[in-house]
Amino acid sequence: MHHDLKCVPKQFQPVYDKKMKAIVRENDRKYQIGDTVTLKEGYPGLNGFEYTKKHVSARITHLDDFGCQHGYVNLSLDDVGMLIVK
Repeated sequence: MHHDLKCVPKQFQPVYDKKMKAIVRENDRKYQIGDTVTLKEGYPGLNGFEYTKKHVSARITHLDDFGCQHGYVNLSLDDVGMLIVK
């Protein structure tokens, strides 16, 4: 399954630069190993989330909720920068 996700620059840029290989997200989508994600950079604004034109896709390789707040999960990412064809 594929997930389009909002992402603030503080988290987006290190993933985009392949310096950060994991990201904590609310597990409201029932993520699974092998799922793909597209992180879409943006900022919370007065008119909702305001997107920049930057995005990056990756594959989820591991899930872990250890140390996370209830309902959240740490997504380990690989293949950062992969092309997603919809």
